[in-house]
Amino acid sequence: MAHKSLIIATLFCAAIPACAGPILPFLSTYTGTQGEDLNIQSAQAFFDGTNYEFTSTVDDSIGTTPDVFYVWGVDRGLLANEALFGSFAPGVLFDSVVILDESGGTASGFVVDFANGGTMTPLPAGDVTFSGDTISAFVPGADLMSSVENGSQYMVNLWTRQGITGGTDQIAEFAPANSDAPITVTPEPASVGFLGLAFAGLVTFARRRKHA
Repeated sequence: MAHKSLIIATLFCAAIPACAGPILPFLSTYTGTQGEDLNIQSAQAFFDGTNYEFTSTVDDSIGTTPDVFYVWGVDRGLLANEALFGSFAPGVLFDSVVILDESGGTASGFVVDFANGGTMTPLPAGDVTFSGDTISAFVPGADLMSSVENGSQYMVNLWTRQGITGGTDQIAEFAPANSDAPITVTPEPASVGFLGLAFAGLVTFARRRKHA
């Protein structure tokens, strides 16, 4: 709990100057290890009318670089100002995040709700999966509720970090670069898993091919 309690105060640091954009494959402000498991290749977010699924792929097997976190920002329309990164990434808007990691070889995740005082909700065991270069997470709808928008209207962005208790200089890159992307609505139950969704070809956004 002590580790997670630091996140609210330090996950978003506005002290870093404005970034002109990503320099392939990482942000110019990034000071961490340039491991390929921080380099996002594709990312999809799905909503089935009740629950959410997030899946993404990176350039190399997850776990190649230590202390890597995969963070989904979710914009539910609940804050008057959702540009929580300020001038660092003004187009990345969110009022909650889904944080995924594989510390000690164990996949885990939790939701931080900034519109509700920074409440943290852990995801159930087994709902986060790391396999090769793919990260998958099932998020119960109750963890991302909104009184303003329906889940089909949410916007999302994925970013990678090395470390979770420092500033924005730990962020390797965003997908998309400085904007959000719409969530994909699917009639299939989210609980059927990511394999069926992948074959359905419902891709919200995809990043560049592996940087040579």
